Amino acid sequence: MAKSIDVPVGLREFNRLFCELEYIKWASSVFDDLLDYLVQCFLIEKEPTVRERLQDTYKARYDVLPQLFRELVLCMDKMIVDDTDWYDPLGEYYEVITSRSKSSAMGQFFTPKCVCDLMTQLNHPEPKKGAGLTINDPACGSGRTLLSFHALNPGNYLFGEDLDPMCVRMTAVNFCLHGVVGQVCHIDTLGMNWHSGGYETWVHKGVPVMRRITKEESHTWTMWQRRLAEANKPEPTPEPTPTAPEIINPPFTPMQPGTQLSLF
Repeated sequence: MAKSIDVPVGLREFNRLFCELEYIKWASSVFDDLLDYLVQCFLIEKEPTVRERLQDTYKARYDVLPQLFRELVLCMDKMIVDDTDWYDPLGEYYEVITSRSKSSAMGQFFTPKCVCDLMTQLNHPEPKKGAGLTINDPACGSGRTLLSFHALNPGNYLFGEDLDPMCVRMTAVNFCLHGVVGQVCHIDTLGMNWHSGGYETWVHKGVPVMRRITKEESHTWTMWQRRLAEANKPEPTPEPTPTAPEIINPPFTPMQPGTQLSLF
């Protein structure tokens, strides 16, 4: 159970609710279930089996999950002061529970907000709103670098990949919470191995939504397969270069001593 002193002030109420569920499962499992619940909130095609599993697990405390969602939104409302700002409450709380010994298997920390903003400004010093750019983060974590880019350059297409399925869902939910259009996929980007799937997010009539996608629908996967095919394409056999005919010099006859070349 996380101590209040270790939790950012804006997430204290979120932490109190989260701790109610820790009486049922370990923190890492509760966080994983919360991500499943949040994904279901944004999916266009709901998955009843997920809701039934969560209801069966938490029973009377199932109602805590929508309360946690509400606290996330309230926290973001306080932390985001203008249209060029962003906040990652899921990543912030994830770091709190990873710092505890019993959750060390989750084992990672994310790029600080100030560094994400610096990277955005160094790469794109001039804002490019609605420029149709495609921006990719091959190890997106909770999606912070992409959220930072989106805050200053809205209206572009963002793509993220990560080997950790929990991070994939965190980024997908963060995309919806921030109104990002893009894709997040569970891919090992070093070996380009496709794992459990991915999500596509967009805004439909002012409401952020997502859907599951296959590897054939993944922009990153199809682009990589296209480049791989081009790299493995056998090079055409070069045409033989015509050779010039060999010039044979006539035999040289030396002049006899005492003779002189005559022009007449």
